[in-house]
Amino acid sequence: MPDKCAARDRVWGKTALFGLTLCVALLCASASAFAAAPVAKLTAFSGQVLVRIQGNWGKAPALGMDLYPEDKVVTRLGTAVVTFHDGGKLDINQCSNVEIQQWEEEKGFFTKTKVVKRRIFLYLGKLAFRSGKAGVENSLGTPTAVCGLRGTAGVLSFGADGQAYITFSEGGQSYSIGNFIQGEAPDIPPEVADLNPAQRAAFVAKAASVQAAAAQTMVDQAKASGNPEEVKKAEAQVAAAYAFAAQKAAEEAQAAATVLIQSNPDPQVVEQATRARDSAAQAATQAQAAVQEAVQEGATDPATLVATDPAAIVTIIQQHQESQQPEGTPPPAPPEEGPIYEPPRIEVNAPTFNVDPEDVKEASQ
Repeated sequence: MPDKCAARDRVWGKTALFGLTLCVALLCASASAFAAAPVAKLTAFSGQVLVRIQGNWGKAPALGMDLYPEDKVVTRLGTAVVTFHDGGKLDINQCSNVEIQQWEEEKGFFTKTKVVKRRIFLYLGKLAFRSGKAGVENSLGTPTAVCGLRGTAGVLSFGADGQAYITFSEGGQSYSIGNFIQGEAPDIPPEVADLNPAQRAAFVAKAASVQAAAAQTMVDQAKASGNPEEVKKAEAQVAAAYAFAAQKAAEEAQAAATVLIQSNPDPQVVEQATRARDSAAQAATQAQAAVQEAVQEGATDPATLVATDPAAIVTIIQQHQESQQPEGTPPPAPPEEGPIYEPPRIEVNAPTFNVDPEDVKEASQ
């Protein structure tokens, strides 16, 4: 028979290799994503808010938390504010799914200069945006359209109807690919947002990370019992839980990439999303293999223990966070209702944006 300790070590090795951070690192279109410095901070939040920090869904949101390229902020009955180091700002409404993308590109033929590019991708919901200081090329993206910004403030939304909406209170768009409807989408009810594939995958990834953190207590309890077999089983369960969290993190990124592949008109976005989807599929498969090896070592399949309904997951997250708080800590404030930021409105006398991608390419050359 194979050495059980050696087998367990292989499980832990796979768990470390395909842990939360690495799984999502494989998905990043920007090669320098996780090596980059933080680009923003979470400066306010209330209610039900999830964050993906450098690939890790396990962290709870915190005031002043650093946010990096490829990080995500996802809300249900909650709101959040992201402030960039250059003064740019996002006010994220409830039932929203937002990803921060930022990278550097070299421009110029004889003299090379580095240009910072930032794109805010809204997979669902609504956010108010304001560009920061000059020196950053800002753009916005949704599953069905992208546009460049020019000294801009306004509101971007992607509704339950699958349409992208935009309205400007300052400045305007420098280009667009795909259709933007002038105005704002109606707010999305939580029960409708819960059906969105990207939104649902984010909550499942969070639930899996919470389960992994909770599983660690099983090892401590098993060691206290003094039963070696119970310790081995508990260690296998922790390994399975962390590998499963890695699998669900990869599947979340895969779900988001698939949305873009299916609907986005920008060839560059589709190309990046295709690479991300393929890397995610590979990472999920390898993490799943680690889960199965842990199950063979006596762990219960984590898939049978993790909730998949966002409403139920929110309750689990709250219970886990409360269990981590010292006794006597007051409960969190209830979520605020509606958007937390309403920029001033101005009339924009412009038709719905519908620009051919080839025209944009020629204009940018």
